[in-house]
Amino acid sequence: MSLETILITLALILPPIVLWRCRTFCEKHPSTVPIRTVPLGCLTMFGMMLLYCSAIPWLYYSVLEKNPPHWLDNIETLLILLLTLPLGIGVIVFLSRHLTKGKKTPRGYLYPIVFVITLMVAGVISCCCTVGYAFKKESRSWHTIILPQLQDCRLAFEQRPSHPFLAEYDYRMCLRYGKEQAIFQLWPNCGGRTFVNVYKIAEDKLLLKDKDASYIIDSTQKQVYLIGIAENNNQTEQMDIHFAVPLCEKAFGSMGGEGQDLHIRFRDGTTVQTIPYDVDCSHREYIGCIMDYSFYTPDEQSEGEEHPRYRKQE
Repeated sequence: MSLETILITLALILPPIVLWRCRTFCEKHPSTVPIRTVPLGCLTMFGMMLLYCSAIPWLYYSVLEKNPPHWLDNIETLLILLLTLPLGIGVIVFLSRHLTKGKKTPRGYLYPIVFVITLMVAGVISCCCTVGYAFKKESRSWHTIILPQLQDCRLAFEQRPSHPFLAEYDYRMCLRYGKEQAIFQLWPNCGGRTFVNVYKIAEDKLLLKDKDASYIIDSTQKQVYLIGIAENNNQTEQMDIHFAVPLCEKAFGSMGGEGQDLHIRFRDGTTVQTIPYDVDCSHREYIGCIMDYSFYTPDEQSEGEEHPRYRKQE
């Protein structure tokens, strides 16, 4: 559980608990009813949102063993609102009717006022934690993992934690040619860190594949490409790639589309689309795996689709 979740939960649950203990004061002041009920309704909404955001990745990655569909990202906010908002309002209405049965009721405008103030408090806490994470992230150093060399190009996969508690990581590739160096930001791991499989597909090319994305390292072109690849790892054996998105030092903002329509939006608002790029993945050779801040050879770690500690035992 993150510090942000703990602080928001405390902010939502402490005022109602304190007031519920002060029964005499609350009976004299009906206006306390919204302060006792609205935060609990907001807490229900917050808890349901966390449950949804945890259940969906678990369902797809652990049960269905595939990535969530792209269309789910587009309607995720709508689904969360449709699930959480009615339930939160229902909790508020139920508790308010229980507290005001046969008693003087508070004025109606107090409910939306308390509701807005409660959401603002939760939002301020979330923003403060986000800013704190950003400052801490800048102070974290990158951990370097050396990969097998491609011709005259030395390769280093670099990663650092992007969250003080959760298993979230920033990834990037570093290509070194003598004294020259080029850095390419990769798609960040937003949770459920597992592995990055490494394949050799040509004398000057490597394929990197993790649970979220696949990349081609082209030492001849001195470039790293994001490629669209089948969700089922076995299907890549018969797949030729004809389009790819060239990466750069800019950090990812979002990623969408498939095949020729694959595109990236960077955090500075700029976008990049696919360009023609032909590469054959059918004769790739598994040469190792990046896992737990180290690179393991095939003898040390066999090719797989999941970290050993998460695999189902036979």
